[in-house]
Amino acid sequence: AKRAGRELEDKDNRLAKEEVEREHREAEKKKPKMNDFDEATPISNVIVLRPSQYALHKLSTFNYVDLWYFSPAGCLEASKFNRSNTDDTFSVTRIDDILTLYSVASIKVSCNSIEDHDLPFKAFLQAKDNFLFYAKKASWPPKHLDSLAEFFWNIETHPM
Repeated sequence: AKRAGRELEDKDNRLAKEEVEREHREAEKKKPKMNDFDEATPISNVIVLRPSQYALHKLSTFNYVDLWYFSPAGCLEASKFNRSNTDDTFSVTRIDDILTLYSVASIKVSCNSIEDHDLPFKAFLQAKDNFLFYAKKASWPPKHLDSLAEFFWNIETHPM
């Protein structure tokens, strides 16, 4: 009887221990985890403004887009009026024989856009860098990016 009682007690202790271990494992799973990071990656000291989806779409399809969209004013407007993904009006576009749906509200021309020749010089200086940054992200050929950078540099340093 004592032996049976001891075996029952051992079994209860084992089950209790297993229950505690299971609860501990579940608690570990629920604990928030910190993402890993690369210590060698430098931290940027510049916040790059994001232009509108319209401007990014024009860049990715290698079409003309006013520099205003890459200026602080254009990016501020894009952040203010950025539509959510819940818009229910879509259109179809064809790129490289592939049909793609896109939200009509997010791909539209701004009524505040300023043509390049009317853009204030200060806004031009700010927009050109942002334009080149996003053109590079849109996989523009390096030869074209270099030519544009030189073109912008010549405008900036021209003795007017």
